[in-house]
Amino acid sequence: KITNLQKIYDSRVYALTGVTAELKRGEIVALLGENGAGKSTLINILIGARAKSRGEAVIDGVHVDEDIRHIRKVIGVCPQFDILWEELTAGQHL
Repeated sequence: KITNLQKIYDSRVYALTGVTAELKRGEIVALLGENGAGKSTLINILIGARAKSRGEAVIDGVHVDEDIRHIRKVIGVCPQFDILWEELTAGQHL
């Protein structure tokens, strides 16, 4: 569950402005948008690579700023690279 998540750089550059979403366990989610829309920033906050400025994000009942090691064990992130390993099936890639 993501509630009013914001990321502000240098107190004036808004990378995220009030993102709110509720996702169910087992869902596959794709973020689509133009360059600069905040897709990578959102993912980076959810996996603990960036700190949020405001708002709340809870994954598997855990706040992202409390136990990021647990969160990294229960979610999978496919980065922006076109990497496919020949030895993996499509399901294993997902």
